[in-house]
Amino acid sequence: MLVFYYQYYKHTNNSLSTHAVSGCCEGCPGRCARGCNKWQRCNDEYGCVDGYWNRYCLATCGQGCPGGTCERWYGTCSPCNDGYWGSRCDQQCSQGCLEDTCNHLNGSCLPCKSGYWGVNCDRQCSQGCLEDICNYSDGLCSPCKSGYWGVNCDQKCSQGCLLGTCDYHLGLCSKCRAMYWGDNCQLKCNIGCRENCSKTTGHCVCKDGYFGLSCGDRCFLKCQTCNSSAICTACPKNFWGKTCDGCDPNCENACDQDSGHCVCKGGYYNTNASESKCIACPKTCNDGTCDPLSSVCVGEFYFLQRLDV
Repeated sequence: MLVFYYQYYKHTNNSLSTHAVSGCCEGCPGRCARGCNKWQRCNDEYGCVDGYWNRYCLATCGQGCPGGTCERWYGTCSPCNDGYWGSRCDQQCSQGCLEDTCNHLNGSCLPCKSGYWGVNCDRQCSQGCLEDICNYSDGLCSPCKSGYWGVNCDQKCSQGCLLGTCDYHLGLCSKCRAMYWGDNCQLKCNIGCRENCSKTTGHCVCKDGYFGLSCGDRCFLKCQTCNSSAICTACPKNFWGKTCDGCDPNCENACDQDSGHCVCKGGYYNTNASESKCIACPKTCNDGTCDPLSSVCVGEFYFLQRLDV
């Protein structure tokens, strides 16, 4: 016949003893006060040692249980020590509770510490609330700290507001920082604005190379200025026309900025005052040179001059 064992504490010296009992297990589980049955359940008559509960005495009593003890089967205890609540006194009062105490049944506490709100004082007031104080029932606060707005003072004023301040009801700014516009100064002036833009419209005077009421459009690449149709009205040296095209590379000097016409370098000619291209002299010309206005070879031009004498 197999022999099984169980353990229990003696009444006299609380030392652990092992007894052989038919049908019992080897060793009792958890924190049984005195022995267990063959199903490893602690002896109902003696229950668990202090601080433990449930059928096998494995669960720990709540930290808030008075004396560290609780009911054997369900772990309940009452009343809770200060700072704890719940049927098992295992839940801590919110850190927002004044003096860290709360109702032992539901955790509620009033009033709250500064900076907290809610039935359990477990919600923090917005960082924008003046002196970190808000209504304990809904978290509302007024007025707000400088730089915040809204019913909960949880909205930051726009970074475009002058001095970072705004109306705490609507977030409106009386004045904007440089290069910002809009009711809340939340919009940036376009990069093409020469100076500040209008707070109400965003319109501004344009830098060179930009056009439009708000200077948000680019002129053609080489335009210094252009009109509302993007037609260039001023070009840098060596550029010409409505789109500031480059002068012909064979121009002797800068070309005319309206027509592109120029006096050509040696070896090239341009017979038309409106022509913007320099054309290579005829290959039949000696040394490849010709008159820059008539295309007549230099030698021929000299011969014709002699005949006219």
